[in-house]
Amino acid sequence: MFRGENLQCLIEGLVNIFNHIGGGPYRIVFDNASSIVSKIAKNKDRTLTEGFMRFKNHYGFQAVFCNPASGHEKGNVEKKVGYHRKNFFVPEPEFDSLIEFNKTLLQELDRDQNREHYRENNTIKELFKEDLNALLALPAVEFEAANIISKRTDANACTLYRGLHRYSTKPSLVKSRAHVKLTAHKVIILDKDFREVVVHERLYEKTKQESFKWIPYLNQISKRPRALKYTGIYDLFPARIKEYLDKLSHEKLKDILKTLNSLTQETNFDAAIDVLLDAIEHGANDRV
Repeated sequence: MFRGENLQCLIEGLVNIFNHIGGGPYRIVFDNASSIVSKIAKNKDRTLTEGFMRFKNHYGFQAVFCNPASGHEKGNVEKKVGYHRKNFFVPEPEFDSLIEFNKTLLQELDRDQNREHYRENNTIKELFKEDLNALLALPAVEFEAANIISKRTDANACTLYRGLHRYSTKPSLVKSRAHVKLTAHKVIILDKDFREVVVHERLYEKTKQESFKWIPYLNQISKRPRALKYTGIYDLFPARIKEYLDKLSHEKLKDILKTLNSLTQETNFDAAIDVLLDAIEHGANDRV
């Protein structure tokens, strides 16, 4: 039985499970989360959200739903939730990466299968092998748990999601439309031709937050080089480069930033920094 307040998180989690066990269940029981069920009619027929319907049809499973406000229907499920909470989430885990934590958690759950079932006189692992034989074959193409929306950017070429979370794009998209691709963990900004512009870690706090990626603004900053220290790009430079840039004239600084931008476009920002560091160490005074 699955709940799904966030559709991308739910789908990504299920896809990972399907891939891990090598197949998909023919039947899954869900709660009536709004990300899955958009409407429940008087005859209890449900209108499913478009995103969940696409996912369901892709894997071909039957979706079954609990009755609203009928917690007694899933007492066995709630007991299993309590078991996992007590054994895997007490004390409350701390981690830097949810993705890495989930990988570790999955390994612990695999080991937990070696215990004997309380009623069936066999290990959970052996019983689960029987279940695996009934799984549906996975489609050749994995379902992408993502949603693409169109958002207007502000005067700083940033877009606001749900009125709280602000994400940067690039200067050429200022006060225009940008495509925003949402996954469970990423917010990917796309241009009008659906080409990737920048990738952000998705923000989830229920307070105003901002994720700003400065690299796409490097060319714009090169036109006003003295503003460099007041941007996040300056903080990305190692101390040796900061020391070097601080001593440059206005024109020389502009020239260096333009070159850094060109190198970044050709390769990436880290490679451009390595080239500049190498030039500094060899005493280069001309353009990098």
